[in-house]
Amino acid sequence: MTKPATRDALAEAERSARSLSLSIVLTLLAVGAAAAFLASCGSLDAQYVEADRATYDSISPWVREKADPEADAAKILVLDSWKLRLETAEGSLR
Repeated sequence: MTKPATRDALAEAERSARSLSLSIVLTLLAVGAAAAFLASCGSLDAQYVEADRATYDSISPWVREKADPEADAAKILVLDSWKLRLETAEGSLR
């Protein structure tokens, strides 16, 4: 028989895992939607891409330094997607 405290802890862990999974899925959907939107644009404004690159370059190192590779996998995926989107946008400006 499982103790009540153990059952409560298991239930909380299950809720946490579901919440994390939903967060990851929603983040990936948002990144995908943004990438699809940008891919559909005929031309990108160079100033926007420069500003986006500057933002990425200032935020990415800090997030990667602080991130736990296992616990913050979604953050790393978002950064990788952001970098890919930037490289694609920068390539289209050339």
